[in-house]
Amino acid sequence: PNEGGGSAAPSTLRQAIEGVRDLHAHGAVLTGGGITFRPWGESSTIAVSGQQYNEELSTPVIPPAVWWPLLRACWQYIDVFSHDIFAAAAEWAALNRSAEDRIRVQNPNRALEIWLANGAQAVPLHRLTYGRFRRGEIHWSLLSLLITDGHSKLLFLDTSESTVVARRERITEAIESCAIRTAPGGLMTRASEVTRADGRVGPWIDGFDPATIRMHLKILRNACYVFCAALTMMRDSELLSIKKGALTTFYGAPAVRSQLRKGRRGKHARNWWIIEPVAQAIAVAEKLAHGDDIFGSSRQNHGDHFDRHDELNKFISQLNALGPDSGLDPIPEFRLAPHMFRRTMAIITAQQPDGEIALGLQLKHAARRAVANGTTSGYASETPEWAAEFEHELQEAVATRLVGMWASQSSADIQLAGAGAQRFRDELNRVEGEAGTAVKIGDERTMRALLRDRFSTLRWGTVNHCLGIPDQAACLKGVPSDVAATGMIPNRCQPTTCGNSVITEEHAPIWIAEERDLLAKLKDRKLADHNREQLETELASVRKVTRRFTND
Repeated sequence: PNEGGGSAAPSTLRQAIEGVRDLHAHGAVLTGGGITFRPWGESSTIAVSGQQYNEELSTPVIPPAVWWPLLRACWQYIDVFSHDIFAAAAEWAALNRSAEDRIRVQNPNRALEIWLANGAQAVPLHRLTYGRFRRGEIHWSLLSLLITDGHSKLLFLDTSESTVVARRERITEAIESCAIRTAPGGLMTRASEVTRADGRVGPWIDGFDPATIRMHLKILRNACYVFCAALTMMRDSELLSIKKGALTTFYGAPAVRSQLRKGRRGKHARNWWIIEPVAQAIAVAEKLAHGDDIFGSSRQNHGDHFDRHDELNKFISQLNALGPDSGLDPIPEFRLAPHMFRRTMAIITAQQPDGEIALGLQLKHAARRAVANGTTSGYASETPEWAAEFEHELQEAVATRLVGMWASQSSADIQLAGAGAQRFRDELNRVEGEAGTAVKIGDERTMRALLRDRFSTLRWGTVNHCLGIPDQAACLKGVPSDVAATGMIPNRCQPTTCGNSVITEEHAPIWIAEERDLLAKLKDRKLADHNREQLETELASVRKVTRRFTND
């Protein structure tokens, strides 16, 4: 306990224990000697502290409502917006000439009149409020560079000079008389068109100026970091160790090479498998980087510092600030931190076949059980929010397959078998009736929404589908109430008799093959009577299904 009556932080307590043990370990060099025995014997520091080393399992998880729109926004920046940002940055670099490339403007007033005579030009307006500048004000220094082709920023700078004041008045008069238009930003680079929230198509941003370019270069760098952190499942320290030229292949698959750091001393180069979009994100990050590290400062001569915590704190707000015209979905406010991405993606990956094995390899967890271990399993344990998300995704998948069934033929023509077949057909008919009166955005989209809601408990199966209605589930008969409360029990399924069972044409080949196999076995004259009786019972049960799909 500390002096305030609370408990010491886990790291503080462990450090204190290690400090006491150091009195023994370094006793030979301590004045008067140290402790002659090792305190607490061979017990580990974690065990002595009474705590568990559970740092990764306590890592917060990004909820699905934040995760999906966040990743989509990052990819939009990487795949679409980056081209415009780089083009605007190149335009600004060419316009903002270095001092040695500039020449003196001999007749500023004539240069101004020539520029005004060109009706295609526009007076640039500040897009952002910062320092002494305000959004919507004329961007005088940029205007000066546009008029002089990058040779001077000073045409409108010194307002103590009457000639400068006169030039400013000439601009404002031209704007008021509609002789010239204004434009946010003012650079010529036009943003790519996207589909906006209201369905219209238009540019994702209304223009570029130097401040806008600086801001979006930083957001683009942050988007690359978030996208790579999420989809590589690398630790923050490992991401920051990625150097230019780190893209490689590993066992024939795309990979990125970096340093494995946690719990290790020295340098340990390792490969992390990646997908092509991640490789694209790394390539974009390389173009942004001014040093050898791909995740560093996005501004030249500002060092290599990249304050991830500060940048992530404002990242979601920056994305939302683009508004509906950007085509990005709104993202709920959430406090992001670097270590959350690895944990969240681990939960998603664990839902896939052999996901735990893949995680053990990608997360670089020490192998205790083949290549997957308790750390990997615990790290990938889902939260209630993600459990609900996976359930929703399952319902969407079922609805999509039902749409395919509905699109191929009417519900009356669909061949079905099983005790739940009529209920299934009735529900399809109700959906068709609702779809006929619903306000449709598109037939397939409407049907998918209706089918998802109507068949929310349906589970797609290999030999049959399950309607998932507890009251008529044969698999729940005779089981304790606490077991029944957890839902259907697939290994107790009785597909030929259960009221939830629905067998479609997709399943028919399996049942027909089973019927043929039983008939082949019954041809054996040496078959024992009790075995023959059992096979004949099974055959009769199977034929209740197959007769719905054959003409025999």
